[in-house]
Amino acid sequence: MVPKVKSGVWVMSASTSCVREMATMQRRRPNNDIVYREFFLRINMAVLYRSLDFKIKVNFTMITVSNLNHFFGQFHALKDINFTVPMGTIAGFIGPNGAGKSTTLRTLAGILIPTSGTVELDGISLFTHPLEARARMGYMQETPILYRELKIREYLEFVAQIKNISKSEYQDRVQHIMKRCGVAHIQERLIGNISKGNRQRVALAQALIAKPKVLLLDEPTSAMDPSEVIRIREFIRELKSEMSVLLSSHILSEVAQICDRIIFIRDGEIRYQGSIQEIEAIIEKAHQTVALRFADPVEPFMQRLQGLAGAQILSVEGLFVKVLIEDDTQFYPALYKMVSEYGVPLREVVAREHRLESLFSGGSKS
Repeated sequence: MVPKVKSGVWVMSASTSCVREMATMQRRRPNNDIVYREFFLRINMAVLYRSLDFKIKVNFTMITVSNLNHFFGQFHALKDINFTVPMGTIAGFIGPNGAGKSTTLRTLAGILIPTSGTVELDGISLFTHPLEARARMGYMQETPILYRELKIREYLEFVAQIKNISKSEYQDRVQHIMKRCGVAHIQERLIGNISKGNRQRVALAQALIAKPKVLLLDEPTSAMDPSEVIRIREFIRELKSEMSVLLSSHILSEVAQICDRIIFIRDGEIRYQGSIQEIEAIIEKAHQTVALRFADPVEPFMQRLQGLAGAQILSVEGLFVKVLIEDDTQFYPALYKMVSEYGVPLREVVAREHRLESLFSGGSKS
């Protein structure tokens, strides 16, 4: 019968009891190989229970933000922000300028103290246990603050030391992370003398130096040339096997290529969150636009078009009429009736392709 595992304490006591029993069995049956085989079987079972116990305790949500509010004076910058980022996920944090992206990231990094709300990193409260929580997090600012008078290697060794990485380990760690971030070949150059793109790479390296479980990236590919952007995107994709990433970006094609989830913020409020497929489905449902192509000029039957149920006319250009569908269950039957009963010469209905860019033109909470 397999005992119920409640904690690692049971495992240690089980291993200790195995040792005692082996001594007892040796006294009863000395020089018997069965004794040793049974002993090692029990040790292996104890290790198995311990590993099962560990898996039960793993936290599968790495970032949890609950009811986060932030005021700058009278300005309500963040309004009841709620979202989560699961383990092994790259989440894209998108929104227009001034929407609250950087304020949120700076709060998660512990730089800003919110007016109210909670943040947990790997299940640890950022505000009640700040040192323990921040030890699990790496942060790269949009405009990195680096010591320009230090060499790249010197700067990263300094960061490793202030993050309490032992001297016996940090030198190898620095060399490894410089290679991964593509700055090993220029490690002896002063930070003040390298390009802005390479400074972004150094900033990414310092965020990764302590092997964080949570990585916060604010516009990580800004100032990089196209070839650098491609390499950094590939690198960020590789990181999801090691940590969870929350990435802020204005480049929507970048978000679509490397992110598993989207969190869209507008005017300090989370408007949408979910997988890219879920978000695009929401956009399509909320903002379905079609173009109607007619065989003849539309002026004679424009009044009937304007009276179509479940839709509103956006524009008329020659033989094309762009329509925003508000309720497709009303619109399509009304369109069919208009064509079949009144002989309106409709030739084609062209659906618009829905993309993430649609979010920036408006949208409501969901």
